[in-house]
Order: sequence, then structure tokens, then C-alpha cells
Amino acid sequence: MHSIFLAVCSSVPLECFSSGFWDVRFGVPGVEGGSVAAVTVVDNKIFIGGVFSSIGGIAATNLAQWDGTNWASVGVGISQGVVYALTADREGLVVGGSFRQVGDVVVNNVARWDGTNWSALGEGVNQTVFALASDSEYLYAGGRFTIAGSSVVGKVARWDGTNWSGLGSGIVTVDGVGTIDSLATGRGSLYAGGRFRVAGGAAATNIARWDGVAWSPLGYGLRLVDFPGSENGAVRALAFHDGILYAGGYFRLAGSIAATNITAWNGSDWLECGGGANNLGEVDSLAVVGGDLFVGGGFSDIGGVPASRVARWTGANWLALGTGVSASGGLRGTVFGLASTGSELVAVGVFDTAGGSPSTNIALWHIPHALTMRRSESEVRLSWPETGSNFVLESSAALGPEIANWGMVPQEPTLEKPIRQVGEWVVMEPLGLTDQFYRLRRR
Repeated sequence: MHSIFLAVCSSVPLECFSSGFWDVRFGVPGVEGGSVAAVTVVDNKIFIGGVFSSIGGIAATNLAQWDGTNWASVGVGISQGVVYALTADREGLVVGGSFRQVGDVVVNNVARWDGTNWSALGEGVNQTVFALASDSEYLYAGGRFTIAGSSVVGKVARWDGTNWSGLGSGIVTVDGVGTIDSLATGRGSLYAGGRFRVAGGAAATNIARWDGVAWSPLGYGLRLVDFPGSENGAVRALAFHDGILYAGGYFRLAGSIAATNITAWNGSDWLECGGGANNLGEVDSLAVVGGDLFVGGGFSDIGGVPASRVARWTGANWLALGTGVSASGGLRGTVFGLASTGSELVAVGVFDTAGGSPSTNIALWHIPHALTMRRSESEVRLSWPETGSNFVLESSAALGPEIANWGMVPQEPTLEKPIRQVGEWVVMEPLGLTDQFYRLRRR
């Protein structure tokens, strides 16, 4: 038998690609009337939020959804306000920001969309929500607020499905500084980043951990300089993966080590991530896809590698995403949010090109994937990177323009056909008596 494989990058038409796998479908008119501050993925739909009036020529007030082909509004949208944060929990999409109501529903800065209707989360919170995160039990909100539901809180609160509650004394304002800009969950803990000096009564510079009982600092925190001040850096973005907490923002020191705007916490120490983002290039967004970290912000190089506003950290090296994204007309440009479908990375912010082609405030990068095959005596092992969770494996007995009978290879995780291993997806196929061709196709 002769076994052959064919690796197909995507079912997206080739004309949709520009330089370095950037998609060209988000150009003119793109986002009109403002900018995009947040992005998340729910059930393979991409949701974006910010302050805008339309996207792709479709009227959408501050919130929109992309189904892979078309843009649409999300109900009546979010009028008379700004969306700063988006996340998914067990019940749907959660939206945070600065707004009082959605349509006729009073929500007070945080609301839920279940795919059909908007609903309030209790009485909401009394001031702006900048960050949202969830785990298997709770939804967490962080920002500038001091009341959640009927509880007095310290800039962070927990929603249990019925009521809001505070997390100890939360973040305490000192010298006018006390705001949460980012949240992440991992291994039973909540991590909060922002601009603050005290968390739950403990000294904590811009980043802290809530273990369910008490707040604690992460070493000496993240900061610009080693002296107290009303402005001493900020933590804009957090992401937790495989026991490591990644933090990005505007800082020069992580604990006792030099770290410019990007670093990682292993549970006891701060670690350098291959050199930082350039000094004036704040890191505003993070996303982990598979085992790789994607970073967005206002930088032009990171770790000594030229990378325009977005880059990829493999754990050993920094890589640019083609020519990245950029802004014209005197704007510096930045990436405020990153999210992934598993095979694509979505970047949002303030910019007008991606990969050298028009892409207004939202861009989509098709993460390159390769199908690998190894043959043994009686089986063939087919694998691709873990980031390709949005791919299906297909096979055919022949190739040619007249052949269209590609069929999906069963990929259920059974004892006979395990499909997930460390860092990759794996399918074991028995060798047959005839040639067999394989390809990857995006869902």
C-alpha cells in the first residue's frame, strides 16, 4: 500500500488571505463610528464590543457578532454606553462596560445575552466594568465599581447565578489609585491585574491572587520603578495556561527581575519571556492558543523581533504574524483584545491594516497548521498542533478535479482511536489495501 497525505490549510477561499495568513474580509467599511475594545468566542461565533455604530456595513451599536461569513447585530445592541469586556460563561455571553440598560432592560454595567434575549445580573454594579472572567462555578467582574447588587465591594465581585458578593475587602484605593483592568482564573484561584497598591489589606503592586479565602501578592508585583507613586505602571492583560500566569501591561520590573511589559508567574517566581516589548509599546491583550501565547498591544518589536502590534511566543522564541497590524493618519495603533476559535486568532483595537491590506479595527489571522503522518507496520499516525481544535480530518481514496468524495475520519476519543495528546491532536488509522489521501479542513 502507498499512504499519502494532503495538508489543506483552510476551507476559506484563497482570495480571503493577504500577507502572512491575514484575512482581507474586514477592510472597508469595517468598524465605523469608533473602535473595538473587547473580543470573545462563544459557540464558534466571534463577538466584539467597543464604541461603534456599524461593522461591515451592518448597523450594530457597540456590539456585533460574526458567524464566519456575515456580521450581525446582537439584539438591540448596547446604546448610550461603551463595552469594555466580554466573556462566556455557562449561560451565554456576558458583556461589561459603562451602560445603564439594554433596550428596556435595566442592567447597570453588566448584562447577559443567551442567544435570544438580554437579561440583567441582579442589580448589576454601580460603576464601570473593565474586566470579566469565569470558571466552572462563578462569574467575576472587575473595574472601578464599589457596589455590586446590594453588597459593598472593592472593585471586584462574584456572581453565583443569583447574587453578587465581594471578595474580602477587594482592591483598596490608595493615593487615588485602585482599579482592576484584567482578570484570569486558574487552578481554583482568581488573578486580578490593574492599577492598585493594596489587595485585601496586603501590599500588592498592580497584581494579586484570590484563593477563595484571602488576597495575596505575587512576589513584589509588577511596576515601573521601585518607589511609591500615584502612577507606577499597570497590568492590562492576564492569561492562565498549564500552571503559568502570563501578565502584560506597562511595567519594567517583575518582582526582582527586569521585564518590559510582558512576564510570566510560575507560582513562586516571575520569569522573563524572551525579552520584553519595546519600552513605549504597552501590552494590552493576551490569548493562549494550544501551548502558544499570543500578545497584542502598541509595540513595534518584542524580544528583539520586529512585530507590529501582535506577536506569538512559543515558549522559546518570539515570532511575528506576517507584517502584523498598523494604523495610519498619525495614530499609533494598538490591539486591545485577542481571542481564538482554535484555528483563527482574532485581534481588535485601533488600526486600519492587517498584513498590508485594509482591516479596520478588527483582523483575523488564520493560524498555520500542518498535517503530519508517520507510518508503522499496521497503522498510520496522523497529527496536527493542538491549536487546530477547529479542524476536522478528512480522507479520500483518490485525488483529482473529478473527485469530491472527501469524508470525515471518525475522531471520537475512544480507546481504539484516541485523538488528543500533549500538544497535538492524533488520529490512528489502520493501513488498507489501497491508497488513501488525507487533509485538514477548517470547520
